[in-house]
Amino acid sequence: RGRHRHRRPVVRGQAMAPRSLTIALGGALALAAALPRAEAVIQQFKDEPLLSNFLVYSRNAMYPSPEADTGVIDIKLDLDFPELGRDNVLVQVSVFPIEAYERIGLTEKQPDGSTLQLYCCTPEMAAEGRLCNRPNSLIVDEKAQNIAVWDVEPEDDDVTRFRHKYEIAEKAITYVVISNCNSELTEGTIMVNGHLHWVNPFGELPGEVFGFLAFYKYMSMAYLACAAGWAILCARAWREIIPLQNWCTLVIFFGLLEVYLRYMEFHHFNETGARSKGILLSSVFFLCVKKTLSRVLVLVVSLGFGLLKPTLASTTARIGYLAAAYFFFSGVQLTVENLSHHHGLTFSEYLLMLPVIFLDFMFAYWIFSSLSHIIRGLESRQQETKLNLYRKFNRVLIVCFLLGIIWTFVFVYCILTDFAVTNWEDFYKLEIFWDVQYFVVLLMILYLWAPSSNSLRFAYERVDFDDEDDEGSYDADLEDKLPTKFTKI
Repeated sequence: RGRHRHRRPVVRGQAMAPRSLTIALGGALALAAALPRAEAVIQQFKDEPLLSNFLVYSRNAMYPSPEADTGVIDIKLDLDFPELGRDNVLVQVSVFPIEAYERIGLTEKQPDGSTLQLYCCTPEMAAEGRLCNRPNSLIVDEKAQNIAVWDVEPEDDDVTRFRHKYEIAEKAITYVVISNCNSELTEGTIMVNGHLHWVNPFGELPGEVFGFLAFYKYMSMAYLACAAGWAILCARAWREIIPLQNWCTLVIFFGLLEVYLRYMEFHHFNETGARSKGILLSSVFFLCVKKTLSRVLVLVVSLGFGLLKPTLASTTARIGYLAAAYFFFSGVQLTVENLSHHHGLTFSEYLLMLPVIFLDFMFAYWIFSSLSHIIRGLESRQQETKLNLYRKFNRVLIVCFLLGIIWTFVFVYCILTDFAVTNWEDFYKLEIFWDVQYFVVLLMILYLWAPSSNSLRFAYERVDFDDEDDEGSYDADLEDKLPTKFTKI
């Protein structure tokens, strides 16, 4: 899971250099294939240079409200124009929803058959009157009703101040663009100070990730209910607890801790308008712990630990190496992904995903091959109770594994298409699938191996295996150590 691929929605201001004056702003407004990460809804400018034919832009998903507290973009800018060349200098501030993107700029066909997107109106273009009629300005369709443009010209004071609170009228991803299309400004640089502050009716969370707040709140409650129920079962059968059930308790604890920290991360974001790196890194750490322990839990169950074997002998070391490798690589990948300020996924982030994917398939191969081995052994011993238990477990894992593969392809398709932009309200649902899947598998394990007065009755009955490690891990005298009140299987 990318966190929350996680795994987000505010873009830091970026200056985009043109290849020529006619394509000065080309590419700066190009839509990303996927939503960028949410970093903060208070974008600060401190001596940001706004060179000629450059722009700074930001975007965020915003909600209107029929009540008084509607979504607002608070724009406060201080522009320091150079002393020389102040005449006829123009800076424009534009706000528009993503649907109006096609109304910005023009497309010109080149002699070689290719097309060129033009965003700045040059004096030559304005003189021709063919593409635009106002030089040194952003090309905007005059018929567009939902694009707000303000002109900011130098004042007599050293600093020109621009203040505006833009109220959101429609639910959409909204752009704020600060553009400088002055081709004649050759001396000095315009310096920008101030901030853009995005506030939604429900708080400061960007609209794209608002769904995570409620989701992790309910997931925390679900894990808490699961932990309470498991604690009651363990308390009622505390004399019959087997090591596997202690491992389940550990997984529940770290799962609860991780989803609660995720909830606190988004709650803090909603209250302050910025992500807390301390909470973020803590949640990433416990996410890695939960993912690693969950995989190890499924693996040791598949190897028969707690039901067929009291120990895993030398297999324990191999599990430890695999778990340590998975924890390390997933930790690095999730940390880089969550702290990155880039749009979508960078090439280096894709590379960091490769070892995690490879280790996931190693876990999957080991789990299913071990389950197949155990099921064959139980069939040969005709131990129907345990056989039915492992068959149910095997079916659940197969379904979850296939759903995971299908969902991965669906997720990649949505990333590579415009789904993330056109369906930004629902995009978070693609990421929460993995949290739901982990929880469902955990519940299935807890249901099948729940503590009861019969826990020891089903534990450690020998099954013939061909693997030397499995044979060596079985305690031949264990049957004699079972309480006499239980019937041996």
